[in-house]
Amino acid sequence: AFKQCRREAWVNGVRLVASAALALAFGGCNYDVGLGGKSVKRRAAVMMQACINTSMLAVCRSLNGFPRERATVSREMSRVSGGYKPGPYFFSKLLVETPIDMIFPVVFGGVMGPMVGLRAGGKKMFLTTLALQTASASCLGLSVGALAPSAEMALAIGPCIMVLSIMLGDESGAFAEVPESLRGVSNFSLIKWAFRGCLCSEFEGLVFDPLDKRGEEKKKKNANGAAGGIAKRAARNAMEGVCPRTGEEVLEGLGLPTSGGAARAAKAQARP
Repeated sequence: AFKQCRREAWVNGVRLVASAALALAFGGCNYDVGLGGKSVKRRAAVMMQACINTSMLAVCRSLNGFPRERATVSREMSRVSGGYKPGPYFFSKLLVETPIDMIFPVVFGGVMGPMVGLRAGGKKMFLTTLALQTASASCLGLSVGALAPSAEMALAIGPCIMVLSIMLGDESGAFAEVPESLRGVSNFSLIKWAFRGCLCSEFEGLVFDPLDKRGEEKKKKNANGAAGGIAKRAARNAMEGVCPRTGEEVLEGLGLPTSGGAARAAKAQARP
């Protein structure tokens, strides 16, 4: 696994640049959301987008990597002596590749967070959540790749699983409503625990300012330059409602823990 990582050093360099570029794109689209009432929905949207981005990149890499190594692993396992078993193979990949994979979401979140204006006090748990989610997504991709007969089959199955994970990941109802009958199944969603951890890390301790008009002014400029801007602004105003006083009020309204929620979500992500 270590030799493989050394051979792929240039690939990891490209991934690092791509992560930073994506972070700049996300940060540019959601630059300085402010502390007004309208920033609540935008902050939640940024969290969901970050979770989806980091998990999909990790899953696709694992899906594409393991089937190519299948022949080598099978040959080693079939040797009478001197070969290795599946356990050492997976352990070595976990020990060597997982820390490397966790660098990219940290870079992504570290670049994007200040641009968006995320709470500085929640940065540590936010980056930890993204890193743990990437590790979980890599394990999922590795499992699907091991079960699939070919790389093509793995790449067909893996994204479907991730789409289901995204659909069941928003237990808060901020973007989609998960039916009560599927609440139990949603516990297996990678996105659910990452999204919960990101929300809690961001909103715990956050204080809003009803007089902060930065996000509103930017939206007005964008809407005025497009057809139907007045109607769009009215629809958004109706959805965004009254400005809360604290982030804990937002978490309580979403049905999430108002204290220690990020740490509990991180433990759930690390749980086998």
